[in-house]
Amino acid sequence: MAHFTGHTLPLVLAPFETAETAESPSDLIAYAQEHERELRDGLHRHGALLFRGFTVDDAATFQQIIEVFAPRLRNYQGGDSPRARVTDKVYTSTAYPASLPIPLHNEMSYSREYPSLIAFYCEQPPKAHGETPLADCRELLHSLSADLLERFEIKKLRYIQNLPDGAGLGKSWQATFETDDPAQVEAVLDRRGAEWQWRRQRGGALRVVELVEPIVTHPHTGEDVFFSQAHLWHVSSLDPQTRKALTRLVAEDDLYHHCTFGDGSPLGDRDLLEIRRALDAATVSVPWRRHDVLLVDNLLVAHGRNAFAGERRILVAMA
Repeated sequence: MAHFTGHTLPLVLAPFETAETAESPSDLIAYAQEHERELRDGLHRHGALLFRGFTVDDAATFQQIIEVFAPRLRNYQGGDSPRARVTDKVYTSTAYPASLPIPLHNEMSYSREYPSLIAFYCEQPPKAHGETPLADCRELLHSLSADLLERFEIKKLRYIQNLPDGAGLGKSWQATFETDDPAQVEAVLDRRGAEWQWRRQRGGALRVVELVEPIVTHPHTGEDVFFSQAHLWHVSSLDPQTRKALTRLVAEDDLYHHCTFGDGSPLGDRDLLEIRRALDAATVSVPWRRHDVLLVDNLLVAHGRNAFAGERRILVAMA
């Protein structure tokens, strides 16, 4: 029914078909059900699986396919990227401007409560570019200097969010936690072990601080990986002019996003440059075709988004 067509990142699976016929969505679901263990093993070996050439017509079918691997999909509560809900557990990919790339990162690695699996579905490929870059985090770990890894292991990472109440700079706390009830937000943050503070003097903004491990062990493969988005949250990710303008207005700890070592000491620009260069060297960019379904092990592989032209509609689900 399907065959392996690649041996790197991602592993590509395509249906046997003639020029006149193509596999149906139900065939893909049935195949995934029959070969779920084999496919899961492939996901753990390669870090990502790309199903290409199948007819996956809509978000509901996409959700059914992903539920073969993860029957209990999660919502995006606590996520920092602007998304719209399509079904109960399927969202649009980020609404970040098309002209700007999104750096590689592990989804919600700023929190102790992160998804282990992230899946993408191409409903509409862009006119040009818009690939999803991937990088193997096992390779990334081995490419970083021993000095930097030792400091990360000892000090850990401290992620800071300053979420506005309603309109403001960045995603509001209401949109982030998918509720208008502060008590529900507090319960989520307490479950995570996060520090939080309502900042009434700043218009009701919510400050969230989480201390996390940037080097983690995969629960199934036993492999250590570098699991982070410090380089994305740190102020050095901004262009120099924007960085200068923002830090004139507010302290770095009061920015929408910021990241330090776990003890509060600053991350060096040189350290973050090392991470960015290592990610660049490990990057494989996946161009989209209509109906593609991409499964990514969120611990083993970082993902991002290249800038694009034309309409691009990629849906996402997490578990």
